[in-house]
Amino acid sequence: SYISLSAANSHVLCLFFFFLMIRRPPRSTLFPYTTLFRSVLRKTKVKTPLPKQKTLLSIMGQGRLKASVLAAFLHQNNNEISIVEANKIAKIYIEESNTEGVNYDIAFSQMCLETGFLRYSGTVLPGQNNFGGLGVLNRKTKGFSFRDIRLGIRAQIQHLKAYASLDKLHHDIVDPRFRFIKRGSIKDVDALAGKWAADKRYGKKIRYLLSRMYHEKVKI
Repeated sequence: SYISLSAANSHVLCLFFFFLMIRRPPRSTLFPYTTLFRSVLRKTKVKTPLPKQKTLLSIMGQGRLKASVLAAFLHQNNNEISIVEANKIAKIYIEESNTEGVNYDIAFSQMCLETGFLRYSGTVLPGQNNFGGLGVLNRKTKGFSFRDIRLGIRAQIQHLKAYASLDKLHHDIVDPRFRFIKRGSIKDVDALAGKWAADKRYGKKIRYLLSRMYHEKVKI
């Protein structure tokens, strides 16, 4: 009877340890799954709506998007602008901006804001080739006109450089307001509010468009 009792006790003890094991797996077994879960959460974390890096907000500097991306962004937001025309405009922005050392991502975003993606819903008309609202003081003034697209873009780039740099221009001045600007008075996009436009959220609106261009998967 003693042997039978020992066998019974051994059987109960084995069952006890078995239930302990299935209730809580060893830590080494849990680790890969908890690590995987946390890594998935990190990967699916929602991106901030505005770019954080200060280098992305500096007016002077190198843009980082290709002409095809800029063109696709413009075309997607205004399909009345053909992708061929959008590419032409994007390439001019890159060329003119690189010549003067201006960040073309910012200049292009500003154009999209000022013209409503070239819909021109304000006082400026399409034939004026005024992409930065230059000379527009109120709802009654149409602002300056330029002979062609390149000169209009060049004037906008020169205006940005006048605000953000003390360096000389590489082209003859075509911006009528260039000489009235305090050179090098601002450095980043946020400071354009109250300078380029009275709108206090002007810089934030440009940053929003920048954020969309950097993070959206633009399709044509």
